[in-house]
Order: sequence, then C-alpha cells, then structure tokens
Amino acid sequence: MNQIVTLFFVAGMFFLCNSTVSAQNKRSKVYELHLGAAAANVFGDIGSGFQLSQTRPAVYIGGRYDMNEYFSAKVNLFAGRTAGNDEGTENDLRKYSFEAPVYEVSAQAEWNFLRLNGSLGSLSAGKKGLSGASLQTRPYLFAGVGFVFSEPVFKSPPIPPDGEVKESAAGFVLPFGLGVRTDLNRFWALGLEIGGRFCTSDYLDGLSLTSHETKDFYCFTSLHVAYKFHFTGGKLEKKR
Repeated sequence: MNQIVTLFFVAGMFFLCNSTVSAQNKRSKVYELHLGAAAANVFGDIGSGFQLSQTRPAVYIGGRYDMNEYFSAKVNLFAGRTAGNDEGTENDLRKYSFEAPVYEVSAQAEWNFLRLNGSLGSLSAGKKGLSGASLQTRPYLFAGVGFVFSEPVFKSPPIPPDGEVKESAAGFVLPFGLGVRTDLNRFWALGLEIGGRFCTSDYLDGLSLTSHETKDFYCFTSLHVAYKFHFTGGKLEKKR
C-alpha cells in the first residue's frame, strides 16, 4: 500500500511541474518543497470528541506552486499514527480503544485571500536588497481531494452486537481548512496549517456502529518549513 501512496504523490508532483513548464513565458515561477511535522486526531466511534491525550505525531512532505497572485496548487503526503480511547469520556464504560498507522495523499487548491507586509518580511527584504512586496505573511483557505489508508488495531472487550470491526480502512477524503505562511527571506518560508478531513470510510478507528450514522472524521495540524525554487525564463535562479 505504501508503494501506491508513493506513486500517487510522484504523479501529482509530475503533473504540477509539467503543467507549468509547458507554459512558454518569461514570468517568474516559484516551486516549493515542504517538510514538516503534524499532530493527528481522529473523530470516530471510539472516544468522544477531541482527546488531547490521544493526539499522535505525523510527518509531512509536499510540493506547492503559485498559479497566480491569489491561487496556489499543492500536493501532500502525510504519514503518521492515530489513536482513540473511551477512557475518561461519556463512553467510559465500554473501554474501547484503538491505535493505527495512517497514510494520506492529497491534492489541494489554496486561496490566498490576504497579503500582509509584516515587519519580519520587510526586515528580511531590506537586508537582501529585495522588494518587501515579495516577502509577505499570507493567510489562506484550502480545499481538495485525496485518499487515506489505515490499519487500525481495535482493542476492546467483545465486539458490540451493533458493530463491525475491520483491520484495514481505505477511502477518499475531502481536505479543507485554514493556513498561514510567512516568508523568512526569498528562499525560505514557514507555514502553519489546520485542516479537517471528511472521509468515505467508517473504519479508521477499526469499528463501525450502526447506531453512529456519520462517517469518520480526522484532522492534521501541521508546521512546515518551505524551500523555494525560483525559475525565470525556464532557468533556475541560484541562491546568492
């Protein structure tokens, strides 16, 4: 399954690069490589609501391209763990719990709805002799489509009569959320993103209950560093 996720990610990166390289114009193009860490939380049939104690780590790698001043395209790969527990919740008497690795690949569109010329960007621009207009803090909204795969381990007393347990889960997801990015200089940036995922699977926690009609939902909160590749006239700009 990991190979399938990798192929999706590579294909997405190739599509983004190929679609822009084919445009024969002189304007500057900026591609970004992202690397970061994330916190993962699942909202399913086990536990109740948000559980800080069940937050688990994930790693993130992605690629981004500014299509124009307001819209960007991005591909992502998340890999990490998820967990849930009834202990301390309204479902405490059941004593259900689970742990699972989780993998997500997705493609997203971003809307950069505001540009702020912050002091950090202005200071960096002054030191580099660059225009402050290109070094900004940009909040954005995002939405997209993706695929998730998980292998949950359901830990519990006997399976409930109205429930079904599976050892693997896969489904399509609809990511959405809010992010903010700040340029440190012309080549480096930091980003913070909070996003939820609607999922077509009800087995991300290993359990599906007929009494619980909604599908599983999960979210990633990620912090990443971005390195920017500048192309002008098809040539890569070298860092000075």
